[in-house]
Amino acid sequence: MLLIFLFQRYQKVLFEFCFQYLLSLLFSGDLYKRHASILIPDEGNYAESWSEQLPRIAQKLDIPELGIYTYKNFDELQHYLSQSEKYNILWAEIPVCGEYNLEKLLQKVDVCTIDSKYSQLFPWTLHHEIQLITGQKEVKFLPLSYNPYLMVKKAENKNSALFKYSVGAYSKEDAYAFLSYIIAKNSPVNASSKKERVRLSTDEALKIIQKMIASKELLRNAHTYTNRDAFIAMENNTVAECYVSTSFFNTLSISQRQELTFENMETTLICDATIAVFPVRKSEESKKRINNAIQILISPDVIYATANARNWMPASINSVSRSSYTEAIRKQARITSECYIPSMQYSSSAEGEALLRSINDTMQNLTH
Repeated sequence: MLLIFLFQRYQKVLFEFCFQYLLSLLFSGDLYKRHASILIPDEGNYAESWSEQLPRIAQKLDIPELGIYTYKNFDELQHYLSQSEKYNILWAEIPVCGEYNLEKLLQKVDVCTIDSKYSQLFPWTLHHEIQLITGQKEVKFLPLSYNPYLMVKKAENKNSALFKYSVGAYSKEDAYAFLSYIIAKNSPVNASSKKERVRLSTDEALKIIQKMIASKELLRNAHTYTNRDAFIAMENNTVAECYVSTSFFNTLSISQRQELTFENMETTLICDATIAVFPVRKSEESKKRINNAIQILISPDVIYATANARNWMPASINSVSRSSYTEAIRKQARITSECYIPSMQYSSSAEGEALLRSINDTMQNLTH
């Protein structure tokens, strides 16, 4: 009876002691050392695309479990990477965009340098553009996936269309991408270098879009169209060509894709992209594990699976292709001489929203 009385009286204290003891084992003992995590954005289908691969990666790293932490903004991303020892983070996947300012991030957190020889495993223009964005002399990232944009049209179309172009600019990513397309198409070659082009300003590009709408070259109110709406407008011969992402293109049926051809990228790759960064860790065991993780993420099969789950393309040129179409897209991407990443046209969420409003106003043919 005495034991029961003492247990009932002090059970809360006992449970608290046991809980704290387990935590101490987790974060300072062998249990902690045997577990690790990755860091990914709390958006889209990042978690779903990694979840199936984590057991496989954990097995290769010789750990029982590989977990996931998520971040919603730059501050959370910086926090987790700065506290990588506490959270036992091996790598973070980061979208290349103004909201997750890579140059600022790499000035604030210490991440591993990646051997420059690995740059040969990715489309040159993509790797080079991201390197410029980071503002670092050394390579501090590993490209994971990218999502090229394409101008598609029917391979055989005898009917005349009312408009030339459509775009599903209801999606902000596609709106930014179409603006990049206009900039790339209309930027003049630098007279002194005869290679590099002088990129148009945003205002100049928006004025061109206004003229395209006024002359019925671009379908008006494109900001209200989803990708599917814009594509249907092309199927119905309302427009001749449609600007879409590879991720949307990959959702089309085989019969739909067989009826299409896409415009040659020529010199310019326009795409969204994601990268991995690896925090500098203290213990030799953690350093070894991160080096192994880098090798795993260079491996074509793992990255193909995660990118394919999002309908994106793996950044590695050694990975298998989803189809003959994505193989053709990849071949074109590899021979481009410049790369535009649309979401780098702004440096914060507020700037991004302001840019989107300007694009929407222009697509309504309002005075800009």
